[in-house]
Amino acid sequence: MAINPISTPLPADLPENWQTGQTVAPEGSDVGLSEQYGYNYQSKQINDAQKAVNTIGAQFPNLYGKGDTVQVSDGGTGGKTAAEALLNLGAQPGFNFLVNSRFAYNGRNQQSYAAQAWTVDGWFSPSGSATITLPGGVTVTNAIAVAQPIQQYEQLFGKQATFSAKDMDAIYTVTATMPNSAQGTDSQIAAQATPWGDIAIWNISSLSAFAVVISVSSAATLEAAKLELGTTSTLAADLAQGQDEAIEQLRLDLYDFDPGRPAWILTQNESLLDNAYFVGGGSQQGGGQLPVNQKGQTSYTSAGYGVDRWLAAGSGISVLISDQYIEVSHTGTTSGELQQRIPLTGMQNGAYTFSVLTPENLYAVSGNLDFSSSEFSFSKQLPNSSNIDIRMKTSDKEGGFFTVRWISVNPNSVSLIAAKLELGSRSTLARLVDGEWVLNDPPPNFQQELAKCQRYSLVLRSDHTGSRICVGLGKASNATNCFVFVSTPVSIRKTPVVSFSGTFVLYEQGAVSTSDLTVSSMTVTSYTSNGITLNITSSGLTAGTTYQLWSTAPDAQILLEADL
Repeated sequence: MAINPISTPLPADLPENWQTGQTVAPEGSDVGLSEQYGYNYQSKQINDAQKAVNTIGAQFPNLYGKGDTVQVSDGGTGGKTAAEALLNLGAQPGFNFLVNSRFAYNGRNQQSYAAQAWTVDGWFSPSGSATITLPGGVTVTNAIAVAQPIQQYEQLFGKQATFSAKDMDAIYTVTATMPNSAQGTDSQIAAQATPWGDIAIWNISSLSAFAVVISVSSAATLEAAKLELGTTSTLAADLAQGQDEAIEQLRLDLYDFDPGRPAWILTQNESLLDNAYFVGGGSQQGGGQLPVNQKGQTSYTSAGYGVDRWLAAGSGISVLISDQYIEVSHTGTTSGELQQRIPLTGMQNGAYTFSVLTPENLYAVSGNLDFSSSEFSFSKQLPNSSNIDIRMKTSDKEGGFFTVRWISVNPNSVSLIAAKLELGSRSTLARLVDGEWVLNDPPPNFQQELAKCQRYSLVLRSDHTGSRICVGLGKASNATNCFVFVSTPVSIRKTPVVSFSGTFVLYEQGAVSTSDLTVSSMTVTSYTSNGITLNITSSGLTAGTTYQLWSTAPDAQILLEADL
């Protein structure tokens, strides 16, 4: 309760019933009247009234006037707008139905986008083009629009909602009573003009859902947007409070309207590729460095399998292994490609995504795959480079396999950090952190990747020191053939094709003195879950005698290939 500034009583009892013939005297009693009739009493009351008026006037500088902001401590709201008042009085800003409402996430990492495309995460450009300038906002040009479908649109049925958008100068709002259902036809629910265009809430027929649309007739830089329940915008309160980046990122990860967006989700999908982490310099160094590279070369200069499980194809193709990536290049005008073939066994129909990470960007292609079809293909042409794309394709070779491919014509060189094939319609390979791409998954376990690769290709070699290494044991069937069983660390996928290099010999087991019998050829006759049987051709063998197969040179190796 306010304090009365008037401390002197003002009885307001001066007589108002004077009669003709009554005499004024200093005191009323002097003429037989009451005290109030004396002019000294009346003068005192007049002076007291003037003092009271002066006291009231002295209080005016302490009072709030029109246009003043009344602080909460003085009984006001502390704000000039409803949003500021809500914030100052402790009210929580309304829930924002929009994701990426500050235009801060740009997972595709492009600076401009063409028509009919997803742009910054969660926002779609129906027409024209958009130029992205982050982190200051999204600049929209060329008389276009950016729109976002609303995921939880059922919560808006029949309720009042407010959509607001902020440019660099002001916040513009539009309020509408939402329909009781999302319609199957395009229709504008409400719109509000702005200096650069208009903002609107729409029914979107293709989604049977609501969407917000920001249309631009002249260039505008948008900094924030919000769709919320109620008739008052609390966007200013959101901006004053700041944004919880972790919650915003999580909401983006759960947003389904934009399946191509490279998102980071807390539970990573399993990769269906083998040996697809290309950082480390290669296993030929020893010590378990990725990628698995059993053949041991640091560069491969012709088409065929080089780095385990990856097939190079094209004119003048070459693959170079460096510490931070593998570099794939080719000569000529025909395309060069790096591909991995995956057996169709166990593959189920559904959505799949193949993605690759380069030092510059993350690229992904998604598609709903039907493995009952004899042939299908999905490809994605990469932005700003019309002659590069990534593809997924089937083949009926050996009962069917599935191929993921990186294809390049011009430029004729690409550097690959990692790749991933996964279930679902989005990539979980990497995310942007402070403008840098970061892999979501940790590097794979080397031994597991090696075991997976050895099912398709297995290299048996000496210890690179020149020591004699016993590879296997078997009996001679005649003077020129010996069948030797060689243990393998994994179950090879099928009967492999064998080739060898360096010097291998047969040595009679248990003999006190014997000479090496040089191996001239090897073929695989059978395979089991734990090894293969080699038919070794030599000369001077004794039928029924047991022989050991030895490598005798540092570079000696046997290559067993069962690749697709």
